Amino acid sequence: MGVHNPAHPGEILRELVIVPLGLSVTDAADHLGVSLKTLLPETNPRPCLSCRALLSGYSIVFSHA
Repeated sequence: MGVHNPAHPGEILRELVIVPLGLSVTDAADHLGVSLKTLLPETNPRPCLSCRALLSGYSIVFSHA
């Protein structure tokens, strides 16, 4: 059986929300109501992004749709 390496949630947030909307990480943090210190590590593949932060990111997409 092969090993499945799923995308990191922070990568999903960056690729599907931050980049397409032309936001900086600072802007995204402001929209999410979190500090830059909280969001910046989340957009890198090392730490784990919480489900709450990911769902908040999706709210940005749907509020601009």
